[in-house]
Amino acid sequence: MCIGKKAKSVVYLPIFVLLFILFFSKHLLAESIQYNPKPNIEYGYVTSVNVGTIRYISQVRGDSYYYSNYWPSGPFGSYNRPEDECGTASISMALSYIGINKTPKDILNAHDGVTYWDDWGGATHSTPGLSTAISNYISGNGKYSPPIIHIPKYSSAGHFLIIIGKISNTSFQVLDPYERQVSTMTINGTSATYVKSGQTISDTIDKVHQYYNPKAIIDTEKPSNVKIALEKTEFLTTDHVTFYCYGDHVSYYIISIYDNKGNIVETPTVNPGQYCTRYYKPGEYSVYCEAYNGCGKTISNTLKFKVKDSSAGSKPTNVKIALEKTEFLTSDHVTYYCYGDNVSYFIISIYDNKGNILETPTVNPGQYCVRSYKAGEYIVYCEAFNSNGSTFSNTMRFTVKDPPAGTKPTNVSIALEKT
Repeated sequence: MCIGKKAKSVVYLPIFVLLFILFFSKHLLAESIQYNPKPNIEYGYVTSVNVGTIRYISQVRGDSYYYSNYWPSGPFGSYNRPEDECGTASISMALSYIGINKTPKDILNAHDGVTYWDDWGGATHSTPGLSTAISNYISGNGKYSPPIIHIPKYSSAGHFLIIIGKISNTSFQVLDPYERQVSTMTINGTSATYVKSGQTISDTIDKVHQYYNPKAIIDTEKPSNVKIALEKTEFLTTDHVTFYCYGDHVSYYIISIYDNKGNIVETPTVNPGQYCTRYYKPGEYSVYCEAYNGCGKTISNTLKFKVKDSSAGSKPTNVKIALEKTEFLTSDHVTYYCYGDNVSYFIISIYDNKGNILETPTVNPGQYCVRSYKAGEYIVYCEAFNSNGSTFSNTMRFTVKDPPAGTKPTNVSIALEKT
């Protein structure tokens, strides 16, 4: 369990500032730490993370920094309540600093309510010595997470929290998922001294965890070389419109699509390396993207594209009919496959060798037609239709024969779905 009153903060603020934090903390609030490696802390509710910024996770329900969307909706498996999950909250905060977006809910859902010290989202887990973990973090330029430490005397079950800043060789800033403020801890080797409930406690750091993301880098400037691209600028309503976003030092993109009246159609969000695919009704559109990182945003170029009705102004094209083979037995299925562009439906016409029409089944694009016939010679073609007219396919001939006289049935079997 992780239970305790708030530790004394080393930062003293005017009372009106404290009241502002208490009553308006549901807005996006951030704090910049002045000691190396000078991380930012995001106290507001956010759905994305940036390298170099710690997304604060409160494990205390009712606290103004507690956001239920970060946590499971209720007990399940081995999970009971957030107040027991200081380790889970610390993992989530540590991962956010190196650009890995894992909430406590994600971590707990992965193992039926049990928190594992797993590799997460491309980041690898290790248990280095404390001095090594601190050095990695301070000099890692966002690749190493804040050290997650365990102090056993904090409560009956101990407590996890993270080291976030180095004041001196023996004085460090720590961030506690049970507390809302940054506090100071004196560390000498593995010995730790901190204040809890007004009392100074001498403790021992008995566990150290750290994560490493080789792809992480702290942004020192806004995204650059941002652009958006399309495969073409004219599409049919049956086409995919795929947006590709590019840029350097990008955490995520927001794509904005507008119609020709300036009305926004949608604003999907994509991560670097992903793309966005949509269908649109006929019209003219414009699109651009905004690239974001911890330093701000950069807007891309703007592209215009058109979407036309797939059937407008033209009959079906590339119409053809196909068979699996041209000779069948009366015991075989004869399957017709129809293909074409801008097709609403097909009508298949089957004739015998005297020119008598046998049947004219209708199928939709993507469907096929299966029939059985008596012995004889046959002709088949299809006609593809849309609102502008019809187009005929090729014509095919096929033969249906009786099995050879005197031949008994072969390959006879029966099957059940289960016994």
